[in-house]
Amino acid sequence: MTAAKAGMASTYESTATGGASEATRPCCSASETTPTLKRPRFVPHAHDAADVALFTQHAADAITVERELHASLLSELAVAAHADAVLNIEAGPATTAYIDHLLATCATGSFSDGLATVLPCYWIYAQVGEHLLAQSSPDPLYARWISTYGGPAFADTVGAVLDVVDRIGEHLSATSAQRAEHLYTVGARHEWMFWDAAWTHRGWPTF
Repeated sequence: MTAAKAGMASTYESTATGGASEATRPCCSASETTPTLKRPRFVPHAHDAADVALFTQHAADAITVERELHASLLSELAVAAHADAVLNIEAGPATTAYIDHLLATCATGSFSDGLATVLPCYWIYAQVGEHLLAQSSPDPLYARWISTYGGPAFADTVGAVLDVVDRIGEHLSATSAQRAEHLYTVGARHEWMFWDAAWTHRGWPTF
């Protein structure tokens, strides 16, 4: 593990596992869910065609897999007839803040900035999925989510991204590496707030 990735790993431990005790919480709610979180807006900044192909494929896969997962969950929750209404619920403040952070950084920053910003969306889900996989859940709906993110297919996806992190991280200046670690930390915090908002049903204030 490179120094850059090790630094991000320590950030995960200190930021998101306040976090591992939160791992038994539901990860998302209909009002806090959006497939746009993984759109790779930073890809145009990449100089390696393989990196462009990798993240473009991941974006397509994420939309397909997550929409299928959400559709099956909605069906089993007996709200399938209202799926359009559920999916059109306004994004909550935690989701809005996270999306704004992702889009702003990926649109205006470097490739390493974008990579660090989207990494929590890969790595933390894999860590939480792996953590929960051993015991899974007696609830088949939670068990399905856990198997999606704790399974070998997603682990391979995240492994490919971490390989890019290692390769890019080896050539970053100290300033760029420090910025990448900061952006990863901010992303990890957004992930926690995203999940916590679902657990607490935190939405927009009403006046």
